[in-house]
Amino acid sequence: MVLSSVLSRWEPLYLATVASGGPPGHPATPAGIGESPPSPARASLIMRRSGGAPETEPGGSHRNLQEGTRSVAQIRREQPEDVLSIREVNDRAFGRGSEGAVIEILRGACESLISLVAVVDGRLVGHILFSPVELEADDGTTVRGLGLAPLAVLPEWQMQGIGTELARAGLAAIAETTCPFVVVLGHSGYYPRFGFEKASSHGIRCQWHVAEEAFMVLVLDVEAMRGVSGVARYRAEWDAAT
Repeated sequence: MVLSSVLSRWEPLYLATVASGGPPGHPATPAGIGESPPSPARASLIMRRSGGAPETEPGGSHRNLQEGTRSVAQIRREQPEDVLSIREVNDRAFGRGSEGAVIEILRGACESLISLVAVVDGRLVGHILFSPVELEADDGTTVRGLGLAPLAVLPEWQMQGIGTELARAGLAAIAETTCPFVVVLGHSGYYPRFGFEKASSHGIRCQWHVAEEAFMVLVLDVEAMRGVSGVARYRAEWDAAT
């Protein structure tokens, strides 16, 4: 199923009650949901580790989903009027402008982006982006997937589950498409809750020299990825953020 049709059918994507946190983002290198859920076999890869379990913030402590401050975030697709707010969220979350600059370049150069935002009381407080990745397989073939990067939440809105809800919404939408995999370069204590596993265990390597445990993959189509190993390459725009 084409992703744009999935997102259109799920408009608005999500009214989520959130209760504990997500990180502001992850390293710069690329670094309600609808009326019907994704197919169980694929959705379970994403959701199986996230429901009701204690969440661990990178560098932080365990927090239970039933504890802490609760708020309501609307997760929806990026709109043209969101551009400046998305830049602010990323610049403030990462404390630099690298991610925001790459997002703006990608927006004008790539049509295959998945960009979602979190809105609370009319204010844009979080953002997640998925952009194309090519897996150059060792047998000479190429498998196309997506890379999650960046995931950003305004500092004052962190530790309230907004990052988690952004990731769940985006991955759930992707799970209804034919996309065979998603990679992420980020916190090894955070992303496994969505089903991400160490990419090296699948024979997948990052194009950059990074810590092995920080580069992870979520396999959505087991048959398409069976026996596939090689180097995952992000779009060239991300080189500016390394």
